[in-house]
Amino acid sequence: MNYQQIVDTAVGYSDKQDAGVNSMLSSFLLVVEQRLGDALKVREMAKRAQLWMSDNDQQYVGLPYDFDGLRDIQLNSVSLDYVSPSKMNELLDNQAAIPSQYVYTIIADQLQIYPATNETLEIIYYARIPQLTTLEDTNWVSQTKPNLYIFGLLVEIFSYVQDGQAGQIWEQRFQQELAAVRTNDDVTRWSGTPMRIVNG
Repeated sequence: MNYQQIVDTAVGYSDKQDAGVNSMLSSFLLVVEQRLGDALKVREMAKRAQLWMSDNDQQYVGLPYDFDGLRDIQLNSVSLDYVSPSKMNELLDNQAAIPSQYVYTIIADQLQIYPATNETLEIIYYARIPQLTTLEDTNWVSQTKPNLYIFGLLVEIFSYVQDGQAGQIWEQRFQQELAAVRTNDDVTRWSGTPMRIVNG
């Protein structure tokens, strides 16, 4: 389904075809997409990218513009261990105790690597759901899981018109659809090395 089909279906279910609701539909979609991004980390969102560490003493590298979570990071085909930002600070303060392999953390929109390297990193990450608009009127959610948009829009529409009972009904449908997507992803997810976390 495309943008207009999704909007028309949601408005048709709601039977709330007034100017106030229509003027808010694009904003409602943004709220739904934010909820979907927070709730889902599924294979359709996975992307692969290479990040170049150009200098011998480089510790930081920017993340992709659509980054929404990391699944794996490798250097020379070896997965790196995650450490918390506070643990990374401890390592930097005590550089005599260099870890046996590279570790990383995430600070704002950058990866921090220690020890510094000039090697190329390869990451598998979760990308933000592309925004659905009248110009870019389809994405993977609208094409394969349109009910997520429709049910999410209905929650926002009934919240806007202050119909809590109807909103709860559609919220339940929305959560059921989310659960079904997660279950399907668990069944079909590819195998791979899980993320490792270093205590500290």
